[in-house]
Amino acid sequence: ERFIIPTSAILLDEMLETMIRIVSSLFVNEDRIRQNLEITRGQIFAEFVLDALIQKGVPRFEAYRDIQRIAFAASEEGTDFRDAVRNDKAFSS
Repeated sequence: ERFIIPTSAILLDEMLETMIRIVSSLFVNEDRIRQNLEITRGQIFAEFVLDALIQKGVPRFEAYRDIQRIAFAASEEGTDFRDAVRNDKAFSS
């Protein structure tokens, strides 16, 4: 027991030093991040739209069903999910 606290402190220090070394040498390629996000054609925003619908009072099952229908249709047609949501009659009301 008397070794646990000092050993834990030493391990914590080593973990923090390692994390600082890793994070300080990290390079963030914003263009590549944007490209990777666009690969989904906006479907990454489906959960956000689902949450917004639920907050507006749409029952979760109904909102999920509509989002799923739109996401599948957009994927099959090769269109952008955001455009599909904007153009869907269920969301225009």
